[in-house]
Amino acid sequence: MIGKRRRRLRRWGSRNGGETRVWWKEFGLRGVLACVAVACLSVALAVGCGHLRNGPPGAPPVAVDSPDLAPETPAGPEAPALEPAGLEGRIICIDPGHGGRWAGAAAHGLREAEVNLDVALRLVPLLEEAGAEVVLTRTGEYAVDNASLREDLEARVTLANEAGADAFVSIHHNAEYGNRGVLDDLEVYYQQGDPGPSMDLGQAILHHLAEDFRPSATRKRLLPGNYRVLRRSNMPAVLLESAYLTHRPSAEFLKDGAALERQARAIADGLARYFEMNPPVVEHHWVEEETPQGAPGARIAFRRGLPLDMETLTVTLDDAALSGAFAMENGFLLWRGARPLPNGQHRLVFEGRSEAGASFVHTVRMEIDRDPAVIHVTQHPPEVPDDVGAEVAFHVHVRDRFGLPVQDGRAVTLAGRGGRTRIEDGTAVFHIPAGDLGGALTFSAGDAETEWAVRRGGAPYRAVEVRARDGAPLEGVQLRTAAGHHAVTDRAGWASIPQEAGGNITLEKPGFEATEGEDGGNRMEFTLNPVKGGALHGRTIFLDPAHGGREPGAVGVGGLRASDVNLDVARRVAARLAAAGANPILARTRDGEISDLERVRAADGADAALYVRITFGETPPRNRDPRDPELPRVTEPYVAHYPGSANGERLARALADRLGIGETRSSHTYVLQQPAAPAVIIHPASIAADGEAFEFMTPEARRQAAANIYQALLDYFQEE
Repeated sequence: MIGKRRRRLRRWGSRNGGETRVWWKEFGLRGVLACVAVACLSVALAVGCGHLRNGPPGAPPVAVDSPDLAPETPAGPEAPALEPAGLEGRIICIDPGHGGRWAGAAAHGLREAEVNLDVALRLVPLLEEAGAEVVLTRTGEYAVDNASLREDLEARVTLANEAGADAFVSIHHNAEYGNRGVLDDLEVYYQQGDPGPSMDLGQAILHHLAEDFRPSATRKRLLPGNYRVLRRSNMPAVLLESAYLTHRPSAEFLKDGAALERQARAIADGLARYFEMNPPVVEHHWVEEETPQGAPGARIAFRRGLPLDMETLTVTLDDAALSGAFAMENGFLLWRGARPLPNGQHRLVFEGRSEAGASFVHTVRMEIDRDPAVIHVTQHPPEVPDDVGAEVAFHVHVRDRFGLPVQDGRAVTLAGRGGRTRIEDGTAVFHIPAGDLGGALTFSAGDAETEWAVRRGGAPYRAVEVRARDGAPLEGVQLRTAAGHHAVTDRAGWASIPQEAGGNITLEKPGFEATEGEDGGNRMEFTLNPVKGGALHGRTIFLDPAHGGREPGAVGVGGLRASDVNLDVARRVAARLAAAGANPILARTRDGEISDLERVRAADGADAALYVRITFGETPPRNRDPRDPELPRVTEPYVAHYPGSANGERLARALADRLGIGETRSSHTYVLQQPAAPAVIIHPASIAADGEAFEFMTPEARRQAAANIYQALLDYFQEE
């Protein structure tokens, strides 16, 4: 039975940047709710969805005229009583989406920010009476942070993280882009990177929303979500889209306070259902970096949630599967790795389920820093003439007792000369004038030491040092002499080449203008200028050739598949970007099937600055997701962006201008909605259209399309 004692409601929020803390004690939550209810009689409720399906969370309100539909109230069973088991002592963060200047959408006399808050305030007493402690991100019609939408969203999730919440629930109501009033779905988004506890929480809440609140919904879907409030949460997190306000019968239904009460109870029941499974919670962990054989180990103590289902347990090292063995001993989970871990900072992630079916994810940060044991030296050039007037490079490779590179930052000392440098990627680099070499050099790192006898003889050579315009040394510069000799600069920008009488030396590095200089003297210095002023340097751009495998996209005359044209053009764009100093990443490099979720996760994992999908013809309508009516089914060119994304729209405009496309489009397609980076879909043409298949069979047409896309991406960054 629900406890009758009154619990305190904690409200953490901010107005105009100032943090306030309010403790509702004397008046009580029910009294406040009564005041809210009375106040609501004097205003018209209005609702709009956070990321809307027609805009991101906090996009400007979208007014929607009522379509000519007869009012209808979806039927549903009476809301059952809340089962409180498992909620006692839990901290639940409830986030009523939007508020203040981030009003959400408006449709059929409802404003989303107000409806979200109404549901949240009805939910609070249900959770408190069941023994939970509730953290609300806002308790009134105001923004949590007025500075920007990004800061507002960040402030919400920060409140949850600082409170140490056991669950985060963001309440929204959706809206259909384009004012069709057709969609009537129920959607629950779980944290995209957490297909464990967050998915469990989402499934539990979806079950009760579907059964007790919206049994009439057209579709009831659990979806991975990459919204900021989800991906920045430190706890299981979900975002609810309980109804489409643009669907008139649903909007009319939501105007009834009983419906909002039913929704609040369904959410509370979902939370109770999740915590009834008693999700495993880790109390402490102890890490043994290595046994005498070098394998790591861990001992994990759980506060609750045992026993575990042993066959579900896995561990990853920096997102790669790691072999090892699990065992339970005296209530502790023991793990022993199979082989030594590399030196450096690592992230071990333990995942699994309890026998009750609840997931857990536990992350262990650890550092492996074994002492140096072996030193190997390589000399460049391999032999040094006695009369050379240039430096000699010595690359000192330092390994631990297992033959693995020691951790970066370890010092290597050159005895008797005061030389000292730090290891990077397992190697320290020394450049010593040939006249200062003597007969032998002694290098040491920790207790390891080696003596290197300088190798003499060989042909005369010149030392080359290459730097960027800002003075930074340039690694990886390709050097080529007129006589056909090649060399590559090390991380100090240094290389050696044989001496020649006359002739030129050519220097090339992606992202820099090729340079030629006269080959002469014992030592030469060069400065390279960045391509296009360095606008693309270091930019990670995710290129997504649409379709692939058994999903060819459009098919043109002679069987030409859009998926193949997409990949070829994407490769050409990637080559141009790499040559300009960018870091292009392809979603796929060959023909094959990859889900949109995998593509988005890959882009976010690479911390991409842009997400660019390329398609030369979409899948026929019969195979398309009916939720995406905005992307055209016909063959005209378009560039699409997510509504409300200013940078996405700016990028789409740059692409449309370069590709000669008249207008851009908005779409709520998954690959536009979910990436953290600004995202676009480019459709320069459809190979299913008359003549297009013949045109894009030619390399020249694909080459020109790639050139236009590259130039538009350059325009975008140059305008920053």
